[in-house]
Amino acid sequence: LSRTKNEFQTIVYLTNIEKSVKIFLAANNNLNKINPLDYFYYSFQTIFESIPVESPEYEIIQKYIYASSPSNKLLNLIRITRKEETKCRKEFDELPNHILLFHGTGITNLIGIFSNGLNIPNTPFPHTANVYGRGIYFTSMCSRSSLYSESIEDKTNPNKKYFYILLCEVALGKEYSKDHPIDYEKLEFLKEGYNSLKSISEEGPDMSKNYICKNGMIIPCGNIIPYNNTFPFKSQVPEYI
Repeated sequence: LSRTKNEFQTIVYLTNIEKSVKIFLAANNNLNKINPLDYFYYSFQTIFESIPVESPEYEIIQKYIYASSPSNKLLNLIRITRKEETKCRKEFDELPNHILLFHGTGITNLIGIFSNGLNIPNTPFPHTANVYGRGIYFTSMCSRSSLYSESIEDKTNPNKKYFYILLCEVALGKEYSKDHPIDYEKLEFLKEGYNSLKSISEEGPDMSKNYICKNGMIIPCGNIIPYNNTFPFKSQVPEYI
């Protein structure tokens, strides 16, 4: 089973790499017609906008990141808008409880995310990290998501590394809180009537310090505090699935 799982994951990686190579080759073949960066954006049907350092948006997100990752430095903040998501947004606008959450992933997955958005992994095998079941995992702590983001070494300075994190507006709707992992044999997944699952954790942001945006989205940028939950089984940090 383990070998089959690894081979399946390899196929997923190769598929994403194939997409990347096709885009790069096509951009190269159209150098006389369109700037390669413009071609990339056109291929993804995605808009990338740099957020100014002096803007209030940059300041509040930087505070959110540093709350759990004070040793890291924010270098760039880019707003990503996918064309397909603007079409289906109305469906999720009706769901309450929108929160800005972190999502870490491998470099080879970015092409698929930019092209198709975030989707539940299409794999018949349970992932060891998906202890609360099959789904898309988010967290309110940057330090957690950075563990799933591939670091890029600085060739001029071996002591410096770069990594990226996706920040997503997540429509959680009605949350179901869970204090222990999924029992795969019993197939315990999300209960009927709920839209998302939240793990009961040992620590996390001080939710009394949340920043509320004009559109109602919550940014949990308070300092990390112990939650003092008495449940026997707890995750280390908050996870939203």
